[in-house]
Amino acid sequence: MATRAAQNAAANDELVSALHERLVQTGEWDRVLEALRRGLEESGWDASLREKAFEQAKAQTRPISLLDLVEILEIEAHTSIPPAVRSEVTSMLRDFISRNVEDA
Repeated sequence: MATRAAQNAAANDELVSALHERLVQTGEWDRVLEALRRGLEESGWDASLREKAFEQAKAQTRPISLLDLVEILEIEAHTSIPPAVRSEVTSMLRDFISRNVEDA
């Protein structure tokens, strides 16, 4: 028999999957992605990260794989998202959830 934590995790996974499906079906997923892309481009985040990737690749003594480069930059990429961009995307997702999830 599954533990309570496992049951909750499974229910959470189902909810996330259903929300993602609804985001895609309604076109909201595309709007969220466009807002994210626009915000990152306007803030210079993408250019800055691209420059850091080039610097990392040049600093290697041996050729580096794309997967290794992504692993090196992943944490910095996530933590350096501008607060205004993060806030806008989070707000869009929260609004969608509030419109599409019934109170339990």
